[in-house]
Amino acid sequence: MNKNQNLFINKDQMLKEAIKILENNYNKILIVIDSKNKLVGTITDGDIRRRLIRNDNINISCGELANKNCIYTYSKQDVQKLTLAKRKRITIIPLLDKNKKVIDYVEIESPQREIKNSVVIMAGGFGKRLRPLTNNIPKPLLKVGNKTILRRITDKFSNEGFINFIISVGYLSKKIINYYKKEDKSINPKFINEETPLGTAGPLEFLSKINDIVYPIVVTNGDIICDEYIWPILEYAEENNIDGIMLCREECNNVPYGVVETDHDSNFLSITEKPEYKYLVNGGIYILSSRLISLIKKEENIDMPSLFLRAKLKNYVIKVFNLKGYWIDVGRLDNLQSADQKFN
Repeated sequence: MNKNQNLFINKDQMLKEAIKILENNYNKILIVIDSKNKLVGTITDGDIRRRLIRNDNINISCGELANKNCIYTYSKQDVQKLTLAKRKRITIIPLLDKNKKVIDYVEIESPQREIKNSVVIMAGGFGKRLRPLTNNIPKPLLKVGNKTILRRITDKFSNEGFINFIISVGYLSKKIINYYKKEDKSINPKFINEETPLGTAGPLEFLSKINDIVYPIVVTNGDIICDEYIWPILEYAEENNIDGIMLCREECNNVPYGVVETDHDSNFLSITEKPEYKYLVNGGIYILSSRLISLIKKEENIDMPSLFLRAKLKNYVIKVFNLKGYWIDVGRLDNLQSADQKFN
């Protein structure tokens, strides 16, 4: 284990000692361990400040204050744990072996650079689920709170460091193009124009006609608002030569009745009262390599799930990532109203 004296502290040491160590700790976090190097938890500068503000006794051990539900990982390549830490602004997480002994730590860094990988926003749909709101306004220009859906999407990526945007337009395309000419100067996007609908993946074939596309690219539907950090997932895709990542989210269905299981002869086997079923659904955000994009035929109408299935049949490297943060599809009226209330 890397025994950095400014990062580790024994659970039996007093909190006053932790305060002294944190004064010289750039990350403002301590990993609390026991005498056998097993993880007890973490203590942050904020944990101590909150205790002082409440005038609580600080004459306690570090083990008493430690956050025992802290984020930790068994692998430096655990992209879900690393992304969760980044979203929570955590700078250090413990690295454990199978016996929960701390063997090292992983330092979480925020991007200090511009991210040149292209972001493609699919904004060409008719917005049929939102009519009559979309009779004269393209869905991505509807407002959620005080911003258009498009602005919320691009602000999210800009805040992470992304600078290159392409927007695929179709229905009422001139209104979206004029929006960037006259109203929104926050980005300077390039445009793909779908003269006929080509599905959620088909328009990506036109990227071959645009200069300076940087792969792997991020593709998002134009009706998804999400606060998950995307750049660490993108880095994971680059480092591991992954052809496609589908970002998904977990849905739960609660059955309010007893679910009965039988065999083929209708014999009773079991009954489960009010079970909860969990499953992953497509979140409408993707990381795609140039190799995967090349599978799209010229002017082909194809949706993203079909493209992923095509790549899978060709033994491309395809992964799924489970989104943990806020996510909502504002292409439905009830969700649009819910998001509008949240951001207001």
